[in-house]
Amino acid sequence: MAFRLLHYIVSLSHEHLQQGHKKLPIILPLCIYHGEVSPYPHSTDLYDNFEDSELARKVAFKPFKLIDLTVPIR
Repeated sequence: MAFRLLHYIVSLSHEHLQQGHKKLPIILPLCIYHGEVSPYPHSTDLYDNFEDSELARKVAFKPFKLIDLTVPIR
């Protein structure tokens, strides 16, 4: 569910930009559960979907590394 919510957020953000907006919207994902098992039996932490959740916490969803080839080396 955590990954599905991320997908929804990215899809909504993409649609928002396609409509001509220049900045991303703030989206607060909410999930209402009414299943038979209580409490909700799955993780709500996106990082738990990674094989190595600790490594994912360190490197995923951080600003990307950029190599700018237009800047001369001194």
